[in-house]
Amino acid sequence: MKKTKTKLFAFALAAVAALACLAGCRGNASTNGSYRLRDSNGDKPYTVMFELSNPSRPLGDGVYETTAYLRLVGMYVTARKADSDTGKVGLRLERCVAQDNPVEPFGATYWFDGTLENKSSHLQRWYTPFLADLSDDNGIQAGNLHITSYKYWRLRCTGGDLYLDEVVFIGEVLTGKDGTGTGEYSLVPAVIHTATPHGEETQARANQKAKILLDGQPSSVAEVIK
Repeated sequence: MKKTKTKLFAFALAAVAALACLAGCRGNASTNGSYRLRDSNGDKPYTVMFELSNPSRPLGDGVYETTAYLRLVGMYVTARKADSDTGKVGLRLERCVAQDNPVEPFGATYWFDGTLENKSSHLQRWYTPFLADLSDDNGIQAGNLHITSYKYWRLRCTGGDLYLDEVVFIGEVLTGKDGTGTGEYSLVPAVIHTATPHGEETQARANQKAKILLDGQPSSVAEVIK
């Protein structure tokens, strides 16, 4: 994301505001108050899947109006610790197909690899382990990142455990549903779709615990990209 071309696009996102009000999800000052994204256990990966949406505003009676169409351009995190022998962990962000796809439900069709190190430049501040503009990687076309078509994104780590405080997605505003980028940026409303249970916990409990990743969303893109 080129800062010289960035215009900060402000939305009153009802979905983001609702996430900030989730009860029972705020952590404490220790790493135990963060979400522990675990390393894979053999062939079992521990992942969190996010469901993204375009910004909208309520019209009443459960009806919402889309205020902008976005394409995903970046994902930023705040982390407290990368717990590994090497002092860093690898992260993978996977774009997944629609839930109702009969051929390959939730199969990863694109992914981005990055690294987060246990050092001050990466911890307790907004940091992206991936390219600032995801469409610049591996020849991926911007249209393949439109949230209208691809709203499910899955995060995993390798080489150790990562203690995360918050995850935020940044999108570029499009000229229309299938349009091109405008150079304006917005926070992307997100919810937890599913998280891998740890130990004997239920799926419902695993999903609830993962909500801590979205309970303190910033109010604007400017808070994330300085």
